[in-house]
Amino acid sequence: MIDPEVNGNAAVLVADTERLVPGEQLSGEVRIGPLMALPQLLREMQVTPDLALQQAGVSPHLFDHAENRIRNGAVGRLLSVCSELTGRSDFGLMLGARFALGNLGTLGSLMLNTATVGEALRTLILHLHFFDRGAVPVLLKVGSTNVFLGYSLQHAPGSGVVQVADVAIAIAHRMLRELCGPGWHPEAVQFSHGRPRDIESYRRIFGPGVRFDCQLSGLSFSATWLAQAIAGADPARCERLTRVLQRAQSRGPLGFTEEVQCVLHQLLPGGAVSAEGVARWFGISERTLRHRLQGENTRLQQLLAETRFEVARNLLRNTRLPMSQIAAALCYTDAAVFSRAFHGWAGVSPRQWRAALA
Repeated sequence: MIDPEVNGNAAVLVADTERLVPGEQLSGEVRIGPLMALPQLLREMQVTPDLALQQAGVSPHLFDHAENRIRNGAVGRLLSVCSELTGRSDFGLMLGARFALGNLGTLGSLMLNTATVGEALRTLILHLHFFDRGAVPVLLKVGSTNVFLGYSLQHAPGSGVVQVADVAIAIAHRMLRELCGPGWHPEAVQFSHGRPRDIESYRRIFGPGVRFDCQLSGLSFSATWLAQAIAGADPARCERLTRVLQRAQSRGPLGFTEEVQCVLHQLLPGGAVSAEGVARWFGISERTLRHRLQGENTRLQQLLAETRFEVARNLLRNTRLPMSQIAAALCYTDAAVFSRAFHGWAGVSPRQWRAALA
C-alpha cells in the first residue's frame, strides 16, 4: 500500500516578472511554457510548425508567449498531429526531454531556490495547478525506502493520451535530474497506457526499469533524495518568490470544489478515500467539509463518483489492466462492486464500455 506524502492547497499563476498574469485560468487548461520547445523540435524534423498547429485546430500564435494557455484536449490533438507528421511515436518523450525548470516561470525559479529536493516537490504539489489545470501531481510513499512522483489526468484528452503521459513523465524526469544533479536516477518508471511496439526510446531516457499498463503514470526513486540540498539555492530569493505566490494565492484561489477534486486524485492512488481523510487534508472537520461543499451545490460522494468515473475511463481506454486491478485503483473492494458503480455512471458495464472502443 502507498500512502499520501504531501498536501496541496490553492495558489495562482504568476509570471516570470513576479507579477500576476492577467486573466483567469480555467479548469482543464495548461500553460504552454513547458512545451515551448515544440516548434523548434518540429523544424528539426523538417515539419512546419504552422502546419501542425493548423491541423490540430489551435491558434498559430500559441507559442508566441510562454504564458499562453491551451485546453488539455487541444494538447492531446496537437501532440498526436506532431507524432503523425514527424512519423515519431516517441514525439512526446522527445519534447519532454527538452524541458528545463525555467519553463515553469516563477514556479520553476522558486523550486530551484528551495533548500532541498523534498521542499521543491512540495512546492510543485502546492502550486502546479495554477500552471496546469489538466492534471494533478501526486507524491506518495512506496514502502519504507522509495517515493513515487505521479501525474494523474483530471481532464483526459479524447486523443493523444499516450503522448500527454509521455511528455509529462519525461518532464518529471528532467525536473528531478535538474534538482538532484546527474547522479539521480529513477528506480522504476511506469505509464498508464499500453506498451508501444518500440520501447527503445523509453529505455534510452529512463533506463531499463520501464513498465506499461499501470494504474498511474510516474516514476519511483529513493526517498533519500528528498533530503538532497539544491545546489545554488538562494534563501532570500526563495523567501521573495514564496511571498509572491502567497499574495497571488490570496487574490485568486480555486473554488473549494476543484480543490477537493485535486485532493481526491491524490488520495485514490494511496488506497483509501474517506470524508475523514479529505477533511484532514484541509485541516478542517468533516462537518465543515460538508458545509463548504454544500455552499457550492455539491457533495463529496458526487465528486468522488465523478473522479472515479474519469479515472476508470482513462484506464479502460488506455490500458489492458484487468477489472480487478482497475477496481483496486479506484479503492473498491472487488471488481463486482466497481462494475455496478460503472454501470450506474455509463449505463453499460466496464467490459462493454471497453469493448465498444475496439
